[in-house]
Amino acid sequence: MIGPIVRFARCVRAEWTKGVRQRLPWVGLVVVAAAAALAPWAAASIDQGASGPARLPDNAFRFAAVGLQYGLAFGGLFVVLVASLAIAAEAGHGTWKMILVRPVARGEVVAAKAFVALGYALVVLAVVVVVALAVGGAVADYRAVIDPEFDTPDDPYVFTEVEAMWEHLWRALWLAIPALLATAAFGLAASATFDAPGGAVGAGMIGFFALGAARVLFDGQDAARWIFIRFLPTAIDDRSYVQVMKATAEGFSDAGRHWPDDNAWWAIVVPAASLALLLGYCWLRVRRRAVLS
Repeated sequence: MIGPIVRFARCVRAEWTKGVRQRLPWVGLVVVAAAAALAPWAAASIDQGASGPARLPDNAFRFAAVGLQYGLAFGGLFVVLVASLAIAAEAGHGTWKMILVRPVARGEVVAAKAFVALGYALVVLAVVVVVALAVGGAVADYRAVIDPEFDTPDDPYVFTEVEAMWEHLWRALWLAIPALLATAAFGLAASATFDAPGGAVGAGMIGFFALGAARVLFDGQDAARWIFIRFLPTAIDDRSYVQVMKATAEGFSDAGRHWPDDNAWWAIVVPAASLALLLGYCWLRVRRRAVLS
């Protein structure tokens, strides 16, 4: 039993070292950090000129939600890009035989690549969360959602207490994890399908945007719940729980109108099932590839 564990650990270390030395993962982290920082800063700058009915409650949760939306929108894109190169790059560069000269099974190599790709997705999420929360706290205070027309120290009109907003925030983050992991698995599936890195990246990007278009096309229908990317925060037409958090922080009473009571179950089960199916496809596909013979 020790042998497979040690081999898998060595494969993970090799894949992680390889990923750290590449430029694309670092570029992705810089881009998502910039998106998570610039989006709330821009929203705060626009908010300064608002007055009257156009004014929204002044709280950091609203700006942090904007950072999460834009950061994870770009994050999903780079997760697919990085994952789509994980397997196809080996075939394209002819390095599969060099890897398999050592006493390691194909499944262990694929599992290590999947482990690193999923780990990169979690690193992206961590970067987005840290930056979005930091910038949100820099431009406003983490406090209760108060009606701007009655934001007085003596008798403020509170829409949502600060404790409830923190609960919304943590729920939004937890519900984004399964969709982000499934997105990484989708990139791995594209990588396992094509021998050329360019074909894998192209398929991953086309599939990513096609799923996004399908999410919009089937919006409001039960079919939309079966698209795992629906639960990933996006900058446009967001239907994830981050949008619920953002609308709540803006003081809207119907913040959850696009989030039915059973959506949390779908947000976990559908991405988890997609993750398992996509990783299973990767294992079967790589196992049957003649290039590994």
